[in-house]
Amino acid sequence: MVYSTRIVPTITPGGIITDPRATTMYVVTEYGMFNCKGMSTWQRAEGLINIAHPDFREDLIKQAESMKIWKKSNKR
Repeated sequence: MVYSTRIVPTITPGGIITDPRATTMYVVTEYGMFNCKGMSTWQRAEGLINIAHPDFREDLIKQAESMKIWKKSNKR
């Protein structure tokens, strides 16, 4: 079975954003729910990674590290 995820580190060029970050409160997937209201960038990254499909979490962490938004103190 092939899995994919909608949780990605960046928007594709030309992509459309319908809800700004400041107004997004809850993000829900089949792997959990995250309240991102008032969270910092790295807290948002950690919360979203935690509710992404488990097969994609390590790759999302690596991408967050390369973008300098993943703190070394964050758990893996």
